[in-house]
Amino acid sequence: FNGSRCARGINSALLQNNPRDGGTTDTVMQQKWLAVHDIDDQEAYPFMGETTRQSLHDMGVKSFQGIALKADNEYLGVIYVNYNKVRYFTQDEQETAVTFANYVALALKQVRLVRNLRKARRVSQIVAKLTTLNSSEDSLNDTLLSIVEGTREVLNCDAVTLYPYDPSRQKLINTPTSTGLIYPDRAQRIANM
Repeated sequence: FNGSRCARGINSALLQNNPRDGGTTDTVMQQKWLAVHDIDDQEAYPFMGETTRQSLHDMGVKSFQGIALKADNEYLGVIYVNYNKVRYFTQDEQETAVTFANYVALALKQVRLVRNLRKARRVSQIVAKLTTLNSSEDSLNDTLLSIVEGTREVLNCDAVTLYPYDPSRQKLINTPTSTGLIYPDRAQRIANM
């Protein structure tokens, strides 16, 4: 969740990663569709916490529909449709909201699949590059550098250090290959321990 892209007035406590058990989002996900006609009716909507209720007040929301975004038995999120007046929703409005949410879920699923496909393609390219080795010493150094750079990209990490092992001497080779290190000389010391 990126708070800068959310509506004004949303309390940051609402932007947690996991829905609170029995809370509003959890209830929407369990029921697939939820209508809250009047957010001030605490008796009718006991799942709404005070933080949620206050944030909705701050945004001027009086009622809302919450619809689970689900595609292929995978939850992709929840969409809330807010209204600034107390409202009662018809069966037709519910069906329209659920149908729209199904299209949203499919679009999100497609974006995730494309993103995963791109990542898999990039990983395949890196692996293919690493498997085309020459036997020269320069080629070995280039290959080791390609391995650490490829590992850093694929795993989206800050730094990678590769310590090759020399089985004839039964020890790590003294010169590691690394990328992204703030203090690369310290990686050399680790190999000597």
